[in-house]
Order: sequence, then C-alpha cells, then structure tokens
Amino acid sequence: VLKIRSDHTVSDIKSLLDYNSIRSDADGTNGVIPAYELVHASIGYKREKWSVFLTGKNLLDQKYISTRLPEGIQPGLFRQVNFGVTINL
Repeated sequence: VLKIRSDHTVSDIKSLLDYNSIRSDADGTNGVIPAYELVHASIGYKREKWSVFLTGKNLLDQKYISTRLPEGIQPGLFRQVNFGVTINL
C-alpha cells in the first residue's frame, strides 16, 4: 500500500483580529505575528510485515514567528526531514 500526503498551512491571524493598535515591545512579548505559509509532505509504503515512510515539514524552510508566549518571540520549526522503518515481528 502506497500513501502520499501533502499539507499546506497558511497562518494569517491578522485578518481575524484588529492588531492596528498593538505595538511591538523590546522584549517581544507584544506585537503582531506576521502571516506565514508552510508546506509539508509525506510518503509511505506498507507491506504485510514492514513499512517505511519519509516525511518533510516546512519544506521551503520558511523563517516565522510561531508565538510570542510565554516569554517573547518563539521561532517556528526549521525544515525537517524524517525517515522511518517499522518491522512487525
């Protein structure tokens, strides 16, 4: 069985709330989080007793702010590529 999956994440919380009055401060705990887009993909192959997979997250290696809590700006995850094998005994 072959499985292929792709995800595209768009985050633009500015369009949901009015941030015009919020200003960034020196410690980074307040301020607008800019919009960002992420692309993820995975592929896997499964046989009766084993399976393999390859997964990629943030494939375009976008630099983004994931949150400002609890202690200021927190960077988003960098590009990740994971490979795995499962063997059923």
